[in-house]
Amino acid sequence: MSDTPGAATSRLRDDVPTIDEICRHLESRTDGTDQGPLLEFARLFLSRIPDDQLHRGTVEDLSSMTFATYGFMEESRPDRVDVSVVNGVAATYIRTNVSERPFIIDSIREYLSYRELTVERMIYTILDVERDADGLVTAVHSPTDGGTKESIVH
Repeated sequence: MSDTPGAATSRLRDDVPTIDEICRHLESRTDGTDQGPLLEFARLFLSRIPDDQLHRGTVEDLSSMTFATYGFMEESRPDRVDVSVVNGVAATYIRTNVSERPFIIDSIREYLSYRELTVERMIYTILDVERDADGLVTAVHSPTDGGTKESIVH
């Protein structure tokens, strides 16, 4: 007797890291500062990750990626276009952070295509980000109609 598609999907999901496991790992590697924005960012960011990337990633790898992307967002400012290019062991990672605007994904894909570069995976997250007067992140939320939106592309 074979599994139904729902049971098979459930069994596969049991074999991959959960967002809660990754958040617990992030908590353990931070120094006790206010973890609220980081953990909310992690939940929102990881909810956008493609299933195949979850299947290939370990808790440590996904935590590191999330932590690095959050750090990039912290250093970014909504009135700028921030871009980071990191050459990893298996791939090159491009991160962008901009205030939400039309055609972000299309512009990135078009530029990379023009340069004959292939996009294997993309994580695109829109967030409401609260910052203090110095631009430091104080809170991260799901996007709403009234918040200050920032787009993170990884």
